[in-house]
Amino acid sequence: MLVFEDSFYDGEWRGDFFVAGEMKRAWAAQMELLMEIDRICKKHDIQYYADAGTLLGAIRHKGFIPWDDDLDIAMKRKDYERFFVVAKEELPRSYKIGNIHNNVGWEEPFMRIINGDKVNFTKGHLERWHRCPWVIGVDIFPIDHLPDNLEERELMIDLYMLIRTVASHIKEGIDTPEVWEGVAGIEELCHVKLEKSNIISELLHLADKILRLYEKDEVKDMSILVYMGANRSNIYKREWYEQVVDMPFENITLPVPIGYDEILKAKYGDYSVPVREELHAYPFYAEQKKQWEEHLLNKQKAEYSE
Repeated sequence: MLVFEDSFYDGEWRGDFFVAGEMKRAWAAQMELLMEIDRICKKHDIQYYADAGTLLGAIRHKGFIPWDDDLDIAMKRKDYERFFVVAKEELPRSYKIGNIHNNVGWEEPFMRIINGDKVNFTKGHLERWHRCPWVIGVDIFPIDHLPDNLEERELMIDLYMLIRTVASHIKEGIDTPEVWEGVAGIEELCHVKLEKSNIISELLHLADKILRLYEKDEVKDMSILVYMGANRSNIYKREWYEQVVDMPFENITLPVPIGYDEILKAKYGDYSVPVREELHAYPFYAEQKKQWEEHLLNKQKAEYSE
C-alpha cells in the first residue's frame, strides 16, 4: 500500500487553484489503484504510458494538474487487449472492469478499472483507500495504428467519427430521422446489419473493429482515436512510443513515452502555459456524494416516521 505523509491529505493551494483535502484523498486512492494496474502490467510484460492530463501533469507539475481529478493511461492495442484478458483473472473480485467486451451496457470506447461499484464507508475500505469512500477509477485508452496511405487514413477516420457521432447522439437521447438515416448509412458502408435494440453497443463494437484494421508493426503513425474528436492533430509517430522514461508523479513514478514533448505539443500546443479546462464535472465524486447524502436523509426520514 502506498504511504503518504499526513500533510499530503491536507487541502492546499497549488498555484492559484485550491485542492481540497477530499480531492487529495481521491488522488491517493487513484494512485493506489494505478499501482495495482502497474503490478499486473509488470507481471505480464505489458507496457503502459501516462496519457492526456496525467502525462501533462507528470511533465509540467510532477503530479496531478491541480484542477484534474482523474488518471489516464494508454496502451498499444495488442497490450490493451492482453491486459483486459489477464486483468479479469488478476484483479481482486471487488474491482470492476468497464469494457464493451464484458459489459452489455458499457457506453464508452475505452476501458475503465474501478475499485468497486458503490460508495463504501466501512472501516476496512477506508483504510485501504486512504479514507476515500467514493468509487474511483483509472481510464485506459488504446493506441491504434493508422494506415500510411493518407486517403485511406482519412476514410478510416471519417467512418470512425461518423459511427461515434451517431452513437453519441443516441446516447444523448437524440431520436430523429437524421440519426437513424446515419445508422442506415453506416450499415450500408460497412455491409453490416446492426441490432437496433442494442444500438449503442453495436455501434461501439463496429467502431472498435475499424480501429483494429491496421495492426501492423510497419506503419509509421499511431493515434488514440477514441478521443480524437474533431481535432486531427493527435497523430503520433510510432517511434515516440518505442521507449519509456520514468517521471516523478506526486510520490510515485510513472512511465511516459520517450516522445512526450512531441505528443504534448501535438495535443496541447504550447503545453508549458497552464490553461484551465473543465472537460468533465469536477470533482468526479460530486454526484456520488449528493446521492449518498440523499440516501442518508431518506434513511433518517424513514427512521423518524417509524
